[in-house]
Amino acid sequence: RVEARRLLLIARPRRDVDDSATWSRYQLIWPHLEPTEVVASSDERVRQLIIDRIRYLNIFGDYARGVAEGSKAAMRWEKMLDTEEELEAARTLRTQWFQLRSTIGNSLLGLSEFARSRQVHEQVLAEQASALGQDHPHTLMTAGALAADLRALGLYREALKLDRQTHPNWVRQYDADYLWSLRAANNLAVSYRVNGDVRAAQELDAQTHQRLRLLLPEGEGHALTLASARNLARDLIEAGDYRAAVDGALEAYQTAARRM
Repeated sequence: RVEARRLLLIARPRRDVDDSATWSRYQLIWPHLEPTEVVASSDERVRQLIIDRIRYLNIFGDYARGVAEGSKAAMRWEKMLDTEEELEAARTLRTQWFQLRSTIGNSLLGLSEFARSRQVHEQVLAEQASALGQDHPHTLMTAGALAADLRALGLYREALKLDRQTHPNWVRQYDADYLWSLRAANNLAVSYRVNGDVRAAQELDAQTHQRLRLLLPEGEGHALTLASARNLARDLIEAGDYRAAVDGALEAYQTAARRM
C-alpha cells in the first residue's frame, strides 16, 4: 500500500483539481483511493488526494456523493486525531480535517442545504481562526464559503461585510494577482451586486476578468475566467448596458463551446 500511494503521488498533477487540463489524470487516480486506503495514510500529501476528490465531485455537481464520501473521510480523520500522539502529525492532520469539512460544506451549499452549509462553515471558521489564525489561507477560504452561504440565505449585508474583510486580507498577503485573491474579488463583486451597488460590482468584475485572462494558463478558456465574464455580463445587465452585456456573454459562450 505504501508503494501504491507513492505512485499515486507521482501521478497527481502539479496543478490544482479545478484546472480542467488535470481532470483526465485525476480520473486515473480516483479508482485507487479506496483499495490503497489513502484516507488512513500518515503522509499529508497522500491524504490531500481525499480533499482533491471531494473538490472534484463538487466541480462536476455530484454534491451528494461529495457529502457522503467527505463525511466518511472526516469521521476517519477525527478518530485518527484521537489517537495521534506526535504533535506535528496531529497539527497537519487537524489542518486537513478542517479543510475537508469546509469542502463538505461547499457540497451542502451545492445541494441547496443552505442552513446546514452555513452551520458547517461557521463552526470550521471558528476552529480555523483559533488553531491556524485569522489570516491563514484555509481560514480565508472558509470565510469566502460562509459569505456564499449568507448570500444564498438572503443575508446580503452580512455577506458583503465578510467579503469586504476577506478580499483585502488575500491581497495584503498574496498580491491582487494571486488566484485566491481573484476568487475573493469575484465573491466581493457578487456581494456588491446583490446589495445594489452595481457600479462597484462592475468595476471590480472588469478588473478581475482582465487579470484572469492574462494570468491563467488557459486565458479566456479557463472556467474561472468564463465565470468572471458571466458575472460581468450580469453587472452590465443591471446597469442597463444591454448591448455590451450581450456581446460579453456571447463571447464567453463561444469560448466555452470551442472547448467542448
